[in-house]
Amino acid sequence: MREIKLARTVWANMELAKLCPGNDINRINEVLSNTDFVAQMQSAMRIICIMSEAYERKEKSNNPNYEPNPITEDELIELTEEEIGEALNLALESFHKDGEQTVIAQPKKSKKKVTR
Repeated sequence: MREIKLARTVWANMELAKLCPGNDINRINEVLSNTDFVAQMQSAMRIICIMSEAYERKEKSNNPNYEPNPITEDELIELTEEEIGEALNLALESFHKDGEQTVIAQPKKSKKKVTR
C-alpha cells in the first residue's frame, strides 16, 4: 500500500457530511457502526478517499505545479480488511485532530488615554 496523506478541509467536511445521517458531520461514527459489512467497508473507503482528495486539493492550491494523486476506491478494494482498518484509523485521527480548534486569545489593548 502506498502512503496516503489525509486532510480535513471545508471541502472534505462537506463531502463527509453527505455520508452522515441528516448531513450532520458530528454523526460520522454512526456511519461506521453500521452492522452491514458491505455498507461499513464502503463508508470507510469513501472517508479515506475524501480525506485523501482533500489533502491533494490543498497541496495543489498551495503549489500549482503539484500533480494530485488521491487514493482511489479501486486501490483500496485490493487491501486487506486489516489494512483498510489501519487507513481508516489514520483518517479518523486526522479527522479529529484537524477538527480541534485552538484559539489563542490576547487581551485587548486599552484605548484610553492616560492624562497626567
